[in-house]
Parts: sequence; C-alpha cells; structure tokens
Amino acid sequence: MGLLGLWLFERDGLKYFYFPATRNLETRRVQYQSIQRQASREVFKQYSRKDDPALRAYCRHSAFKGYFLRMDNEWYLEITIIPFIHACASRWWWFL
Repeated sequence: MGLLGLWLFERDGLKYFYFPATRNLETRRVQYQSIQRQASREVFKQYSRKDDPALRAYCRHSAFKGYFLRMDNEWYLEITIIPFIHACASRWWWFL
C-alpha cells in the first residue's frame, strides 16, 4: 500500500493503481483541490442487491494507469482513468 492507500495491480500484462476495499466495506472518499474549490470523490463503494439490500451485489473501485512522458526536456505524468469490470479473487470488481 502506498500514497493514499493505493494498490498496484499487475497480471497478464495489465498494470494499474486502484483504491482497495475498506476493512468494513464502507464508502471511502478522497478530498482534493480542484481548479476552483475543494472537492471530493468516492473511490470505493459497496452496492447492495435490489431484491435483498442485506446482500452485497458488487463493489466499485476507482483505478487509473500512469505513464511518464518526456516532451521538450520536461517530464509529465499522464493519468488515464480505467472504466471497466475486472474479476479478482472470484469476485467481479467494477472500476470507475
């Protein structure tokens, strides 16, 4: 676990960072400074089944890829948000 609790996922040529589930599966928000104001974003959230709210349907995790680019002798970090469904440990995880 690193900065902000991000985890690195590497398997079968895929490599990205994601926010893992909280221990109690409660929603996790991260605050950040946008251009105009202080803002926040849900980075992990559990969703319940509609037919039985006591049961978990799925969990959503925020994930991204990062690449360093060099242009005109300056280094930049390119961040790409990953919106897809991924199976992990016999469960489906939805990254967005």
